[in-house]
Amino acid sequence: MHWAVQAGSIGNRQLQNNLTSTTTRRPAPHNAAWTLERLQETLDRPKSKVQVALRLLRHQKVATQDREGRLSLRRSALDGSALASLAVAYRDKRESDRAMLEQMVFYGQTGYCRWKVLLAHFDEEDGFERCKSCDNCERMAAAEAERPAQPDPAPDPLHKPLPSMPGPSFEQGSAVKVPRYGAGVVSAADAQTVTVTFPNGSTRCFLASFVTARPG
Repeated sequence: MHWAVQAGSIGNRQLQNNLTSTTTRRPAPHNAAWTLERLQETLDRPKSKVQVALRLLRHQKVATQDREGRLSLRRSALDGSALASLAVAYRDKRESDRAMLEQMVFYGQTGYCRWKVLLAHFDEEDGFERCKSCDNCERMAAAEAERPAQPDPAPDPLHKPLPSMPGPSFEQGSAVKVPRYGAGVVSAADAQTVTVTFPNGSTRCFLASFVTARPG
């Protein structure tokens, strides 16, 4: 019977040749039916791995197990490609089971809203923060209620508002007089400088202190 060959090859492909030479077509001990315990003893592999391998064989319709635990082989042999496919299925299931276990541990230990964690698992948590009814939400609400209200911060004595900027020293169009340049009209001005246009069309910029108003 190929039980040990097929189950062992799924669990560890490196043992396939040895298992083939020692267990191919071997009847169950004392001519009894194969069971999980007898198969595990023959393979000398961890029981958990043999269980996973048998589960995959049953899922692939290669083996059956009755209510008394007796195993039956529905297909007499599996070729290399079939064993390789089962090995890939075994690996994928192992990784899936590990990821599921990690998610279950995180769900049990998390301090976040449990509904938010569940929604995040299905990529539907956008805009959702708290359900306000799970144990974590109730714990966070109780902690927030016990937290004393924070007083408004005292004004910083070192912080002073910036002084307002002074307006332009002259209005645009004002008549002004500039030493050595004569009379002109303000074309632009700010708090520090004045731009003056003279009768000859020239324009110059001066410090505001250098310009004086001229009676209109």
